Amino acid sequence: MERQSYPYEIANRLKHLLGPDAGLEPPDLYPIVARLERDGLIEVVERVREPGQRQARIVYRATPAGARAFDDWIRTGSRPSPRRGELLTKLAVARPGDIPALLEQLAEAEEHLLALLESADDLELAFPDGSWQQLIVDAQRDHALAHWQAELRAIGSIRRRLETFEGRERARSR
Repeated sequence: MERQSYPYEIANRLKHLLGPDAGLEPPDLYPIVARLERDGLIEVVERVREPGQRQARIVYRATPAGARAFDDWIRTGSRPSPRRGELLTKLAVARPGDIPALLEQLAEAEEHLLALLESADDLELAFPDGSWQQLIVDAQRDHALAHWQAELRAIGSIRRRLETFEGRERARSR
């Protein structure tokens, strides 16, 4: 909303602000942009074709209706939604014989989260201290760190429960 832009630039800005686990890549934004344009919330400002580019870059801006929709969205209450990751879904439908595969996936998820936590120091972006941008980056980083740490605790707990169950089942079958 802050200025006119093209989808690739918007996606990269959001990725910087939301952090490495945002799951947002520039191609993800194009269907959203198409819907916003169809709904009259954004409009094409210009098409820029640089020498050597195959396609023109399309620059968009918010329409008055888009600016109102953005303001309404900002002012609407937000409730955190419970996350049900793919691993929890698999756990919900798994059978006891699936424990080794689940333990392997938990180990992979744990490795990934540890790498994200290790890379958190790389999230430092050069914004002036006390600036709005720095506040946003700090809040996003704090949220990501808390989430990753909670995920690690949950993974450890699930792993221990699965290992305990597996051990009891082995003892019973002897």
